Amino acid sequence: MKKGVEMLVVATVLILMAAGGQAFGDTLQVPGGFATIQGCIDAATEGDECVVAPGTYQERIDFLGKSILVRSEAGPASTVIDGGASGTVVLFQSGETMGSQLIGLTISNGTGTELEPAGRDAGTFGGGILCMNGSSPFIQDNRIVGNTADVGAGISCIDSSPWIDHNHINSNTAMDVGGGIDLNYSEAQVTFNTIYDNFAWEQGAGMAVANSNPTIGFNVLTLNNDPFGKCAGIYVLASSGTITDKNIVTMNGGNGISLVHSDIEVSGNVINGNNANQAGGGIYMSNSESLVARNEIYGNTASGGGGGIACGTSDAMIVGNQIKDNMSQASGGGLACYNSSPTIANNTFFQNASSPSLFGGGIFLTLESSPLITNNIVAHSAVGVGIHCSFDSNPVMTFNDVYGNDGEYGGDCTDQTGVNGNISEDPDLYTDGYHIRQGSPCIDAGINAAPWMQDTDWEGDERILDGDANGSEVVDMGADEFDECDLDYDGYDMEACGGDDCDDTNSEVNPGHEEVPDNGIDDDCDGEVDEGGCFISVIR
Repeated sequence: MKKGVEMLVVATVLILMAAGGQAFGDTLQVPGGFATIQGCIDAATEGDECVVAPGTYQERIDFLGKSILVRSEAGPASTVIDGGASGTVVLFQSGETMGSQLIGLTISNGTGTELEPAGRDAGTFGGGILCMNGSSPFIQDNRIVGNTADVGAGISCIDSSPWIDHNHINSNTAMDVGGGIDLNYSEAQVTFNTIYDNFAWEQGAGMAVANSNPTIGFNVLTLNNDPFGKCAGIYVLASSGTITDKNIVTMNGGNGISLVHSDIEVSGNVINGNNANQAGGGIYMSNSESLVARNEIYGNTASGGGGGIACGTSDAMIVGNQIKDNMSQASGGGLACYNSSPTIANNTFFQNASSPSLFGGGIFLTLESSPLITNNIVAHSAVGVGIHCSFDSNPVMTFNDVYGNDGEYGGDCTDQTGVNGNISEDPDLYTDGYHIRQGSPCIDAGINAAPWMQDTDWEGDERILDGDANGSEVVDMGADEFDECDLDYDGYDMEACGGDDCDDTNSEVNPGHEEVPDNGIDDDCDGEVDEGGCFISVIR
């Protein structure tokens, strides 16, 4: 299990234990016992639960600091709290704890609360849900839809640390920032949510984060938009924390993730199909020293530099990423650096493109950018040279394979082939562009002393290994670490290495695969062929 996943699982268990530690008291019915949800909350005491029957409830509610559960009887599809366009629909403003739980309702038609919190201009906050004044509620399995506010149209968290889990947050509109979620001075956990089709006139149509230290994991953010095509997925300002473990940030109308004056870890995510009307289609960084590691960054486009990633005055750590099939209409199909000196290590840049074609299909460096570029594969740029330097940029390049581009080096970048461990040979990637084949010149061809070396490669496999079986463990070039014991990359070692994969040339054959009847293959490696087939008996 990956380290980030382990940490989130542990945190989740602790929170569930804390929430579950309260002994629930009486079950109060709405509307059976109380005409309104707020009436039930008013009457409830510690540990009670208000169970809400299907229907639409025209009201706004305040948890009043109580450790109680408010849940629907039949789920959010049939149970709606309609705020009547008269303020925030659900308020947590009295120091609520994880014992204050909102589960299984639709929260709609809220317009927010007038506030002027630190770090934000005056305006309306939290159209659907507002958490403030140190509150830390548990918000799960809700539909938060059709709300408006200046900031945080779906959910706004100010000086609060809620756990926001497994919600659908969609079709909310912020006149300023945070269409779906806005976090300000918050240590929220945001997990397993689907955040889609939200809109913000400024930044963070999906999510905006400022002055915060959140844990953001396992979410889907898609189809969020702003009118200028800029910071549409996740916008992070002056924050730390983590955006890790398979967040899927896809098809947003702007940057997938924007990092401004931030030191945050962005690792293990899928960032694809985003379309920015500025630099950085997948990730945009400005004045940031963030760690960007082990992500899949593919199929993004930018009208400015950096179809995959753009760095402006940022000395980030860009390590172990798969960066492929990205397109810049300016320069740097995979990566563009402006007055930046990041560490660029163990990435695979594959089939990226830039226009005009000379300005770095793989990597573009300008305005005195002097990064360390080591252990990378920069290959088969669809349009543009592999690495292009201009305006006094002076990178240090060691142990890279730059091959098959429209020219390997361009501009002020001199040819590094044969110098400092750099090569120009076919990396012999599989057609997916992710994995290196047995016999690749990139196997055991890197340098172990590269900074910010990760314990695993982009898909969680152990790094560093002895890929060429010469008795010495040396890191491979690129994002993938070749494992001679798992040639088909199915996660099971071959029998010759002490594993139980009976056919390591076929990823569809391993102990975790179901047996396919009547194909003559031992699909699940249990020593039997075609067990479980269909037998037809005719009864007369």
